[in-house]
Amino acid sequence: MSLFNAIVENLQSIIPWCFAIIGGGFALYQWRDSIRVKRADLIKQINDRIRFDKDFATTLYSIEYGDSWYNAKFHSDRDQEFTFDRVISYFDYICYLKTNKNISAKEFRIFQYRINRVCISHSTKRYLWNLYHFSQKNKADCSFQYLIEYAIRNKLFPKEFKEDTTLYDKTIIW
Repeated sequence: MSLFNAIVENLQSIIPWCFAIIGGGFALYQWRDSIRVKRADLIKQINDRIRFDKDFATTLYSIEYGDSWYNAKFHSDRDQEFTFDRVISYFDYICYLKTNKNISAKEFRIFQYRINRVCISHSTKRYLWNLYHFSQKNKADCSFQYLIEYAIRNKLFPKEFKEDTTLYDKTIIW
């Protein structure tokens, strides 16, 4: 066998591998880019709801600006409870996404100010404290577990939030 034939034979086996590697690299790039675009779209959808949905924004402003919205009558007003639950659920979902690394720390910072504002609200603390202890009494996870964990970890809720059953007034019978 001549040197030329050996070179051609080796090239015939190497060239398909080169194309496979180049094609695989291109597919990986496309896949990573599509994930980046999907994450950006998710962030935009969440951000649009928080900023531009009128009911959502109105409720959020009530929480942020210190309105005392959580009281003994709260649970008897289903519309109000649903509205506040919807807002708090969104922020719990964002904390869930961060905890499970579905969004990066950089993406989370887009929402962090609003989340912190919700968490420092006295009414939010009382509401989530009541729900948490009610859930524990019923041997279930609290609906807003990720938000509560975020708030405790970042010192927005007192460290004894989960243990102290006398921290706030009970508004739910548990």
